[in-house]
Amino acid sequence: MAGRVQGKVALVTGGSSGIGRAAAERLAQEGATVVITDLQDAKGGDVVAAIQAMGGKADYLHHDVTQEQAWIDVMAAIKANHGRLDILVNNAGINKIAPFAEIEPIFRAAGGRPHWAKRHTLTARDVADLYPRAADFARVRAAIDPGAKFANSLMRDLFAIDAEGRA
Repeated sequence: MAGRVQGKVALVTGGSSGIGRAAAERLAQEGATVVITDLQDAKGGDVVAAIQAMGGKADYLHHDVTQEQAWIDVMAAIKANHGRLDILVNNAGINKIAPFAEIEPIFRAAGGRPHWAKRHTLTARDVADLYPRAADFARVRAAIDPGAKFANSLMRDLFAIDAEGRA
């Protein structure tokens, strides 16, 4: 199994801990050069050191994924240092736990999330009514993942995707 991404350049956002770290380490084990980005600089350096200690190639860049200029800077650094980017693991995220009562007004003020609390009861027709570009999404999803390897059971139900990935 080793070497599946040999010679590829991978960017893992949020790569200093958790799932991002695991993804970065696995990509390095499989032969990729990994560029780890995060806000946790010390932890990012630790991940790079761990990857290098196992014989892998890795770099770390400070990166706030919420800032457009930061993306421009990261991509410029990757191009300058590695010539290209082959793989993106867009893992960075914020985990702020707040009671629903606190966050519901924020969503509603911004137009809400029309599917809120309905995830397991929506039909394809509901999605089409709530999201006018749902058909565009379905076409793009099918083009990117024709075998539906990354479609969860909800997506399979909503878009009537069969076991072979056909809609």
